[in-house]
Amino acid sequence: MIDAERFCRLADAAADGLKERGEIVAGALLAVLSGQSVFFYGPPGTAKSLIARRLSGCFKSSVFFECLMNRFTTPEEIFGPVSIRELKTEDRYVRKTDGFLPSADFGFLDEIWKSSPAILNTLLTILNERKFRNGDKVEDVPLKAIVAASNEIPQPGQGLEALYDRFIMRFAVPPVRTRRAFESLLGSGSVGTSVDIAEEDKISNEEWAALVADIAGVGVSKEALNVIHAVRVKIQKRNAEKPESQIYVSDRRWMKAVGVAKTAAAICGRKAVMPVDTLIIPDCIWSKDDERDEVQKMVDEAVREFGTPSAERLDAWEKAFSDFESASVNRAFWDRDVFNTVMAGNVECVRMTSSTASGHRDEFYIPVSRIGAGGRFHPLSKDGLERMDLECSCHGGNDFGIRTDPSRTPRSFSALGMMSALSASAKWNLENNIENNSHPLMSRFTLSPIAHAGDCKDVPTDALGEDRKTAGLFLSDIVAIASDFDADASSEAENYPFVPKKRLAAIGDAYRSCRQRAANDKVKCEYLIHRLGTHKAWT
Repeated sequence: MIDAERFCRLADAAADGLKERGEIVAGALLAVLSGQSVFFYGPPGTAKSLIARRLSGCFKSSVFFECLMNRFTTPEEIFGPVSIRELKTEDRYVRKTDGFLPSADFGFLDEIWKSSPAILNTLLTILNERKFRNGDKVEDVPLKAIVAASNEIPQPGQGLEALYDRFIMRFAVPPVRTRRAFESLLGSGSVGTSVDIAEEDKISNEEWAALVADIAGVGVSKEALNVIHAVRVKIQKRNAEKPESQIYVSDRRWMKAVGVAKTAAAICGRKAVMPVDTLIIPDCIWSKDDERDEVQKMVDEAVREFGTPSAERLDAWEKAFSDFESASVNRAFWDRDVFNTVMAGNVECVRMTSSTASGHRDEFYIPVSRIGAGGRFHPLSKDGLERMDLECSCHGGNDFGIRTDPSRTPRSFSALGMMSALSASAKWNLENNIENNSHPLMSRFTLSPIAHAGDCKDVPTDALGEDRKTAGLFLSDIVAIASDFDADASSEAENYPFVPKKRLAAIGDAYRSCRQRAANDKVKCEYLIHRLGTHKAWT
């Protein structure tokens, strides 16, 4: 069985002694295992052919073919010479393919774009269908993969787009970059083609065929589909903004890219492609050198946004909890301030009383509808009639001002130099602003509610008890979802061998984001349970 541990041993062995090439080797080996061909883009002398030969060495009984191509390369050098005997005796144009590309299971074609159209057109059928037309017969070829290399990207208008599209995974192979790797390279001496790979780790044709069969049974999770769709939308949006430099990804490439992701999932022992597997996609969909970083950024962003299994489960939980929270809060808590009210006529009001130094008492009534409404109005008498001798103004919220008109106020009241008011629910702090008897009395006061927004209603305890039980179930659900995140993060990102460790930060960020959401949701749920369990009915 080809599992992740065995894959790592093979990739490490194939990359032994190669500086800064481990990621390229792992990606190319994954492409080969998925039956896809590979393109290496880089200048001469960067170990492109060496990597191809070592990939071939990962398989048992491997037949390797390679050719350095140029504009004078003939089809005979690639597909084999024409059989003179068949041509003379049978009048058949048949090639002798033994030892050439049609009989190999690995092929390395260096400087591929310098070859002639006759060769490149024949390669199309071999790459896509694994078929070779030899005379009047169409033969199956045992090819597992072709590794092509060049120091240039095919230029538009040369008719090479179809062939270039067949190379599903593409890797830039630059010279070593870091000083440490460069100094190590200088001190390491020559690096040989052959590597020490344990025979039991090498992959047989039967195992490769079994892996291909396993890939057919691998599905694609909804979360991975969301990531892929998000990348596709990002590319479309980018192309609309930059029509002069389009990023084109054919339907075939999308299908083949998902096939590579399925191979990664199968090697990891999973039955479905997960978001972490989509981190492979950038190497499958860039075409021009300046697109590589841009496409990788798009994929990483999509993984961070959509790349957590059970994220939809978390979304569903949040929606259900929000609906439940609203319903239970409406049952258990006031959504507005509550005042101690009386009826003045047919109007619900807050009763206010005033007294003078001589002991004169008066009362007036503020309609509840006026609280927070703004504007000026006359308060009411006990009978619900407007008190024309008083004028109130609402300054917003529960803050009011009141003024008296001396021409309409009893003498004993208007002569007062100071007035205070009390109610059963609030103190009325008056600020007198009297210069002489010709000016009205100006005062300000604030109504104090007996229950603020969020205080508990007087509802049956058993009703809130049922809500509390339901909230307990919500709490159990969010704890389980958070546990699933931890388990999924461990199974997905731990020792994932197909992309660089730094690229796994995207999936780590996605998990951290969802774990934080789950933690916040847990706190909200616990707080609701606390409120439901400690409410006090008011009267």
